[in-house]
Amino acid sequence: MILVKLILRILLSPAVLIVTLFEMLSKLVLNTATIILNILSIVFLIAAVFIFFHDGWKDSLFAFAFAFLASPFGLPAAAYLLVEAIGVLKQGIKRITT
Repeated sequence: MILVKLILRILLSPAVLIVTLFEMLSKLVLNTATIILNILSIVFLIAAVFIFFHDGWKDSLFAFAFAFLASPFGLPAAAYLLVEAIGVLKQGIKRITT
């Protein structure tokens, strides 16, 4: 049994390394993109308010929708869930070898 675990550790260590590097890179890109999307969300929100008072509520709905998608509750939240799934995958691979 000890030999099987040793062989699994040797075989799965590159996979753990690759998944760990991919998770770290994903977190870096996601944090950077979240900052940019927050700024973009504010721009869309301001534009939506101006469009609301200038053209009416029907035209401002698209800008409000884009502001929501760019906000931390839209696309970044979905991306954080995917990065957490990568972390769960990494923990599952590590659990196999212990």
